[in-house]
Amino acid sequence: VELAIVLFETDRSDNDSEAVRLIEMEAPKFDPRLNRLVQAPLQQLASSAAADITGVSFHLVNSTELKELNPRLVLREPQITPFLRAEQTRELGDVVDKIQHGVRSGANDFFYLNSDEVDQLDLSPQFLTPVLRGPRDPVDEEGRRVTAGSSDFYALDLREFLQQFDENPPDKVVLRELRRQGYRSVADYIESHDDLGESGSLQRRDYWFCPFDSPIDNPPDLLVGRFSDGTWYRYRGDGAIIDQSWYGVWCEDTDPESLIKLLSSEPYELLIQHLGQSMSQVHSRYTIRDISQLPINTDSLGTGLDKITFPPERRRDQRQLDQVVIDGCSQQAAREALATLIEPDD
Repeated sequence: VELAIVLFETDRSDNDSEAVRLIEMEAPKFDPRLNRLVQAPLQQLASSAAADITGVSFHLVNSTELKELNPRLVLREPQITPFLRAEQTRELGDVVDKIQHGVRSGANDFFYLNSDEVDQLDLSPQFLTPVLRGPRDPVDEEGRRVTAGSSDFYALDLREFLQQFDENPPDKVVLRELRRQGYRSVADYIESHDDLGESGSLQRRDYWFCPFDSPIDNPPDLLVGRFSDGTWYRYRGDGAIIDQSWYGVWCEDTDPESLIKLLSSEPYELLIQHLGQSMSQVHSRYTIRDISQLPINTDSLGTGLDKITFPPERRRDQRQLDQVVIDGCSQQAAREALATLIEPDD
């Protein structure tokens, strides 16, 4: 297989203009001197520009000449590129106030307990806080809501109890005080797992048996599973602990109802599903490495979403939502590019 790099000048529409750079290589081994052939202005290059690079030839050709070479495959930039370049397209992290994943307990089997385990261990309710482990727990799919009651699991939570200490006494002092105040079952449960205190992630905390931060005064507006199908939920679980398997989004000035509708459209769901993975778009690849980098066209947030049935009750409702989101892009090139996520242009 002969390997070649082909670069087209996007502002050249004349097929007879020798504005196509054809760089042929005997082997796919990169030589830093190739950078000049790619980046230098066209007028500074000639067919002899690669004479000093072993195994590389360089030609300036026109589109017709390139076609006559009958290339088997020409790589091109992702079809979604005009959408990404649109002036109104910004990253999700710039549209909302904050995005962060939930708490990493460091020992889920110890901290997260179901109702049967709570009853068996006879743990006092004041040491238990509902925990949202992730989309695998029962959620309100029909209403796209997550509440504290969505999960049958609780987290062992000593934050309130530890507030009575002015300083951070040794673990044994805390356990002794638990027993003195009548919470022997809690102290026994912690003591029976004290080997966890030697683990790296828990060892760095003031108390290995309390990995949770202070309660969040303002809970997130939206949730989406870090490893899910891209389904978004409104959050109604005040006081619950959110596990690291969720991303939380604090919207602030952005309307959460409009944002969840936009993110629930098929184009955006496809983008979320490929988070951290290369997404193939007809001989090209596009990758979103972090949810904060998710491209959002802000024009679509204020265009007709208030009239959309949500969550969609029928396939027709979903198609209507998709169309409103696409049509909301003010630039035609951006609309066409976003639509290719649903129906790629071959």
